[in-house]
Amino acid sequence: MSKDPIKVGFVGLSSQPAWSWSVAAHLPYFATTSNYKIVALQNSSTETAKKAARIHNLGEDIAAYGDIQSTVSDPNTDLVAVCLKVPAHLPIIEAALKAGKAVFSEWPLARNVAEAE
Repeated sequence: MSKDPIKVGFVGLSSQPAWSWSVAAHLPYFATTSNYKIVALQNSSTETAKKAARIHNLGEDIAAYGDIQSTVSDPNTDLVAVCLKVPAHLPIIEAALKAGKAVFSEWPLARNVAEAE
């Protein structure tokens, strides 16, 4: 019996060809592991999310968003992968958890212990 892949909404996948952790480590894993399927991208704008999908060859069926509420409201997304600079983590993670989504976050989780708690 095959298990359906976890559907990932990827927040912060660079639309620039420059090196980043999300492009070097997280994207290859989520894109090539049968346990996951990238179904949505969120960047600072819908346009940069669409550009990132094209640059990284993720296909035409990827949903593209420019804000976190649209990303976490997508019923097709199970897990939100937070791949942004640390100061931006908290509002993204809070929105995802409030929407009932699982969360993967780059490290460190937060700027300090109080923020992580």
